Amino acid sequence: MTTYIYAQVQNGTVMAISEGPSEMILLEANDTRLLGTAYIGTTQSFAENSSFNGFKSVVTANKTEIAADDVDSVTITIKIKNWKEEEASTFKGDIKININGSRKDLTVIDGQASYVYKTTTVGIKNISTQDAEGFNYITHGSLTLEAFGELEEL
Repeated sequence: MTTYIYAQVQNGTVMAISEGPSEMILLEANDTRLLGTAYIGTTQSFAENSSFNGFKSVVTANKTEIAADDVDSVTITIKIKNWKEEEASTFKGDIKININGSRKDLTVIDGQASYVYKTTTVGIKNISTQDAEGFNYITHGSLTLEAFGELEEL
């Protein structure tokens, strides 16, 4: 593994020397949205044709509860955004949806995928996304949904 050594300079004076296993890129601002993104380009700061790339998923639903009767349903929508929080409307790829441990691959077209869910099991449903084969996302969205039932007469 290559080790990189840097002199940290402030007002023309070396203030510290640091060592690390990776290259450092000068940023214009402290933007934590960059964490997990891929960097494409040279180590030269603000070089042309250099950029950060990364996608995140945002999960929404058209309602927060459904009847656990295998008839009532909820539409879960997954939108893909870039690391700057802009909609990635041209994104095409795959993503996994996970509902209480059950997973399904979904195809994202034009930056969006949807899934219609219904159940016969009462309880809280934890819904999230996961990386699909060949598609790594920097963050994943999630939400909870309640499936309710009717009490029986005693």
